[in-house]
Order: sequence, then structure tokens, then C-alpha cells
Amino acid sequence: MLEGKELPPAPPKEPAPSAAAESKYSRPSSREKQAALDSCGHLVPSARRHFGALSEVPLQLSALRDALETGESDVFCVKAAAFVDMWQGGREQMESHPAFVDDLLVAALVEAFQSVAVSWHALKLACLMARADSNALTLLRCGGVAATLAALEGADERSPQHEGREARVMQVEVALALLQNVAYSSAGVACILNEGGVSLVLRAMRQFAAVAEVGKNGLGVLWN
Repeated sequence: MLEGKELPPAPPKEPAPSAAAESKYSRPSSREKQAALDSCGHLVPSARRHFGALSEVPLQLSALRDALETGESDVFCVKAAAFVDMWQGGREQMESHPAFVDDLLVAALVEAFQSVAVSWHALKLACLMARADSNALTLLRCGGVAATLAALEGADERSPQHEGREARVMQVEVALALLQNVAYSSAGVACILNEGGVSLVLRAMRQFAAVAEVGKNGLGVLWN
């Protein structure tokens, strides 16, 4: 009778390759955008509740405008952070639903890019708002590219505008992310080129070469 031999353990299965992760701020490719729109109507009720009620969006955007107009920086930052947290995962709704189109808010955000107190939150919110093509066009008309590049330049290591490396890195990341979103249109690309944006993007990438998110967002701008 043969003695049974203990079999060696099976090698671990390699994880299935996944698609490259999308930048946490960036817009999808045309194919991804269409797929997202095609599936927009199939979200389960729990998912809709997670992203927030669409009927509440106009009031939320109005409150954000009011906070900027009255100079309530702390209120704006809190409300902007809450809105971003609520709708970060609701890309398809933001791209397709008219409730998210708000020319007045986009114009106010562009003005706020240069305010040290609210600049980061304004840029981050603008990244989401620019998912809607109408908002992206408004941003271009309001000088949003020049304002974003000024915010990017303001985060330069030689600039006194932002104290501390972490604050500078965060400013550079979000400014590049917004430029990446804008560069999805030919009009956006033209604005970036006309404003000398390529050299500023390259300089930011060199200065913060060790920060992966800066490199990824910067390459996203140049690639588009």
C-alpha cells in the first residue's frame, strides 16, 4: 500500500488586471462617458440616496453662491466639502442632469480661485462642476483657465502665498486636475496653450516630481 504524499500548496492566484485608475478629479474618456450615461437609469434606490437627492441640488448650489457672495469663507468651505463628498461618486448625474448647471456659481468660483481662504475648495468644487459641458464652457468664458494657472503658479515653492509644503502640494494637485478636465475640449486646450499653461504645468511637475498625484494629473493635462 502506497503512502499518500502531501501535495505542495497551490500557488496564489494573480489578481485579474484592472483598468488604470481614473484620477479622483478627472473626467472619463468619451467611451467611458457614454457607458456611464447608458447606465444612468439603472442605479438602485440605495445608490441614489447615497449620492444625494437631485431635487436638493439647486438649493445646495444656491447656498454655495450665497456663502461666496457674503464672504463667509468658513461656511463656504464646509458646504463645498460636503457637496464634493456627496457627489464625487455621482459622475453620470453631474454630466447629464441640468440641476448641476449653474453659470453664476461657476463664475463666482473662478473669482474665488485667488482667495487663499477658499482657493482649494473652490478649485475642487469647480473640478466637479466642470463635469457638465455647459459649466466647463462657462468656466472658459469667465477666464477660468487663466485663474487656475494663477492658482497653480501661486503654489510655487518660491511663492509666499501658501505656507507649508503640504498646502502647496494640495493646491497643485487640484489645479492640475481642473486643467485636465478643461483640456477634454478643443476650446479648453486652446485656452491652456494661449495662456502659456504648458510651461507652468511642466514646472509644477518638476518641482513636485516626488508626488505621484501631481505627476498623474500633469500628464493628464499634457496628454489631452
